[in-house]
Amino acid sequence: MINQKKNYINLTIIFVFFIIQLVRLPIKVQAIPNISINLKTPVHEEVINDKEIKIDGEIESISKLKSVYVYINDEKIGQAKLDKIEFKENIYKSKLEYNKDISSFKDGIYNLRILAIDQQDNKEEKEISIKIKRDQEEVWDNR
Repeated sequence: MINQKKNYINLTIIFVFFIIQLVRLPIKVQAIPNISINLKTPVHEEVINDKEIKIDGEIESISKLKSVYVYINDEKIGQAKLDKIEFKENIYKSKLEYNKDISSFKDGIYNLRILAIDQQDNKEEKEISIKIKRDQEEVWDNR
């Protein structure tokens, strides 16, 4: 009986030291973002020489998206439509397409920002610089 108690106490002490060592081990945890914005176009520092900006990309989110806003220099220029939503492997994938007339913008460098908000009010932003340059002269062919 005494040997059983000694064995029990020894096993308990070993178990406690084992648990203490486990707690002391460094554990690396990487947070998975709730929302990820992947822009195909425009790309960072792209020169736009058109009268319209065409935004194309994909947004992945853990929760279904509620809204996507587009800003130029912190001024909201519109809200992107959320089309072609696919749910696969516990991730929502939404096609991001947005076109906007920018003919009123002068030539220069601007910040383009995409703000995505999911149904749980998680937010993610993607910001890039774009350059608007349309000062090319039109050439008329008078044949």
